[in-house]
Amino acid sequence: MLVNRSSLSRFAVPQTSAEWEQILARYITHISRVPVSTWQFLVRVILVCCLALSLGRLFWLVFPVPTIPAGSVAISTSAAPADTGSSGVNISQLKSIPVFGKVEAPKPQDQQQQQQAAAPIETNVVNTQLNLTLVGVVASNEEASSRAIIGSGDKQDVYAINDTLPVGNNVTLSKVMADRVIINNNGQYESVWLYQADPNAPPISQASMSPVEQQQPVYPSGRPGFGGPEQHSPQEGAPSVAEVSRNLSDVLAMSIYRENGRVVGYKIRPGRDAERFKSFGLQNDDVVTAINGTPLTDPAKIMEVYKNMGNTTSANLEIKRGGNVINVDVVLQ
Repeated sequence: MLVNRSSLSRFAVPQTSAEWEQILARYITHISRVPVSTWQFLVRVILVCCLALSLGRLFWLVFPVPTIPAGSVAISTSAAPADTGSSGVNISQLKSIPVFGKVEAPKPQDQQQQQQAAAPIETNVVNTQLNLTLVGVVASNEEASSRAIIGSGDKQDVYAINDTLPVGNNVTLSKVMADRVIINNNGQYESVWLYQADPNAPPISQASMSPVEQQQPVYPSGRPGFGGPEQHSPQEGAPSVAEVSRNLSDVLAMSIYRENGRVVGYKIRPGRDAERFKSFGLQNDDVVTAINGTPLTDPAKIMEVYKNMGNTTSANLEIKRGGNVINVDVVLQ
């Protein structure tokens, strides 16, 4: 194998001082070729590093590192209990621990209060002893729209929910129903019934009227009209005036009727005198859209009309029944 001796001589270690001098002269020549600015940059870098190291040492001299004491480890030297063949865990005690909490049965007083809060206010009420008379109601699914005509003595007025009634102190209207109203008499709920809905109210007696009164005629209610709506008259053999109620509020009662959320009239149902209601050709759930030409689309107007019914003995009712509109005259003597 041939080896180039000139190439191997490059890696040979110098043996004489002359060779060392040549190598040193060669390196000095290379160093002399480096620009002065490069040497200045290197010196600056070295100075900055030395300064940073000195500042770091000075900082830790002024603010020494806090020493954290090493935690002590307590080694128990007590001897382990001898194995007696039985476990040291109390199973019965573990079973008695309420893992998911402890459920307490509700107290009887709390149960009674919850039942009273859930039950409607009309469940446990008594008939009122106050001098109040329920003349009429306008019941609605919306509590704010319900109204009641309540009389006290010779005065009558229209009341809404939570209105104060003119009797005693702190007596307010709490609920309006189809057959009665519930009042709050200083924390006690009481009923004021409408006509025969009161189980204690006496029935309408026809025999209590005098024979002379029973012979008085009843005026017909039909009105002829060419091309007008269908007319209805009282049925033949209608009861005499002895059986006729004193005013319209005794014959019919009303409740708000809506279509598509809009008040279009009021549904009627028999009042105190159910027989007279039928004798006029009226039917349960007829929708009255106007009384004496006054449309019943405004709750304020209907309450005024309904309030006046207590002193009215005749009226013309515009009724919507099964898609047809008919007029019915109600005349009382």
